[in-house]
Amino acid sequence: MTATTVDGAKTASSKVTVANPVNEVNGLPSVAYQGHVQNIGWQDYVRDGALSGTEGRSLRVEGFKIKLENAPAGLKIKYKTHVQNIGWQDWVYDGAMAGTQGRSLRVEALQIALEGTDADKYSVVYQAHVENEGWQNWVQDGQVSGSFGKSQRIEALRIKIVEKSSVSPSVLYQGHVQNIGWQDYVKNGDLSGTQGKSLRIEGFKIKLENAPAGLRVKYKAHVQNIGWQDWVYDGALAGTQGKSLRVEALQIALEGADADKYTIKYQAHVQNVGWQNWVQDGQITGTFGKSQRIEALRIIITKK
Repeated sequence: MTATTVDGAKTASSKVTVANPVNEVNGLPSVAYQGHVQNIGWQDYVRDGALSGTEGRSLRVEGFKIKLENAPAGLKIKYKTHVQNIGWQDWVYDGAMAGTQGRSLRVEALQIALEGTDADKYSVVYQAHVENEGWQNWVQDGQVSGSFGKSQRIEALRIKIVEKSSVSPSVLYQGHVQNIGWQDYVKNGDLSGTQGKSLRIEGFKIKLENAPAGLRVKYKAHVQNIGWQDWVYDGALAGTQGKSLRVEALQIALEGADADKYTIKYQAHVQNVGWQNWVQDGQITGTFGKSQRIEALRIIITKK
């Protein structure tokens, strides 16, 4: 900071460090992190959801360091990377380097988790900016962000610490629609499919975001000429692709950790019927035996 007198004759400067600008106000631990970036080297530490790495420059993150500030004694942060030509490395802790330096290898995926004192009170949430994909959805508490087996670099990263009570799961879903193909993912009650265009949904994928570790979504479709398919989980395809077959009915349910604490609700827009009533937790929406297509879908997840 530089101060200048009114007449401009004198100035004085002072360096000021602002620690934990976000979480200090909220009384939460802060997370500080820095990336080692292609052609740049180690960047400065950033904190609490700020961007580390680069965006729009096609530069790989080669390594990173993560540490906690203002954390309870005994609370630790651990993290690991999936690195080009190496695979998954071991967990490291509290400011140690994950990835590599001086080897020109890209970080492709990562996991971050909390451990120790009060780890049950906080969640670490994070998202990666990935080559050819852009920003992925936020994940948390040891879930994988990035990709592996696709030779895609992580280009940037954001990390936050939040209270567990403040993290609400979201449901994301996308439909494969006649004459359109795969639409983009939508979330939390937004419309997937079409309305007023008489186009069938042929398949769909559903996944959770910011969900407790171990909580899963499962779903199954009743398909023209096939009938009920088996349950699939967490982003897998239900229905068909490339067969021109309509989805006629579906069921969606939660399974695993904390499934008893949440309800998943959904409704279908059906040919000649319009929007049906909301149903939940494995109940059937749509029809079967009537040769009617599902044209659109909405899904939400709520606490019981």
